[in-house]
Amino acid sequence: MSDIKFEFFEASYGDSILISTENTNILIDGGLSKTYKRILAKTKTLKSKLRKVSNLDLVVLTHIDNDHICGLIELVRDDEHRGKIKELWFNSSSRIKVPMQNKEIGYGQSNYFKELIAKHNINHKENIFVENKQHYQINNDIELILLSPYKENLDNLEQEQKKWEEKRKKEGNKLETFCNGREVKEISIHFKTSNSDETITNSSSIAFILKYQNQQFLFLADANINIINSSLINLGYSKSNPLKVDFIKLSHHGSKFNINQDFLNIIQTDKYVILTNGQKYNHPDEETLKLILEHHRLKDNKAYFIFNYKDFFIKKIKKYKNYNFKYSYQGTLLC
Repeated sequence: MSDIKFEFFEASYGDSILISTENTNILIDGGLSKTYKRILAKTKTLKSKLRKVSNLDLVVLTHIDNDHICGLIELVRDDEHRGKIKELWFNSSSRIKVPMQNKEIGYGQSNYFKELIAKHNINHKENIFVENKQHYQINNDIELILLSPYKENLDNLEQEQKKWEEKRKKEGNKLETFCNGREVKEISIHFKTSNSDETITNSSSIAFILKYQNQQFLFLADANINIINSSLINLGYSKSNPLKVDFIKLSHHGSKFNINQDFLNIIQTDKYVILTNGQKYNHPDEETLKLILEHHRLKDNKAYFIFNYKDFFIKKIKKYKNYNFKYSYQGTLLC
């Protein structure tokens, strides 16, 4: 049995993951612009990695927040590597208009990305939602089972963007710039609807089970955990029949609003991947860590946390020394 390899790029508070088998390469998100190409980079960049990759069978933009999309904008703009993309998934949203700092009218990162992929004639699939199609075969070795979003989530995103644009036009306020390296703010901040993460953009996240040979892995992007729970239940999973996975890439970098006990009850794993440097939003939340640790304490087994940044989490996680767990830094993981 051949290995499957996961590379977790240092993407600040964002996500960028390259999944490779003998036959297939899948890139999930691109992090921030600097994730793709840092000047005088001391760590591996996505651009430098792609010099060793012959093709990208699938590129998935999970949702339009800048810490996921901006690195992919850089990829599509890059003559060196753009041609390696065989297929791209992107649920486009085209109605946000954002004045740039030079006061010229530009489009928000979602619309800009859509224009770029059209300009360069990249094979693009949209309408990636559960009711449309749930099972996707990638080459002959990987299957993706879609858990999020639902069509309702994409419709809500479109409607909220219309409302936001009209409101901003009336107010005449200066709006955020996008992907230009200066004071970028997440679009999702405008759509927060409650104290739980029902953020419109996060609820539109593409999330899935990845199946390779006899192994399964769960990639949650920044997905709304209640949407994930509903999809898993609809697939027949429950507390008595849990989904068994080798690891979970936790939703929204370990935010306390993107995990709950109901979710843990229908998943069976001991490995939790948390991708963030914690410097902007202080993720993962302590409530998330404690929820997982308590869950494993009751099951009398050990939790294993895998981080893609080294120093930040050593201080944060030491306080839980009375629990049975281990943790490590894993920029690359072979399974």
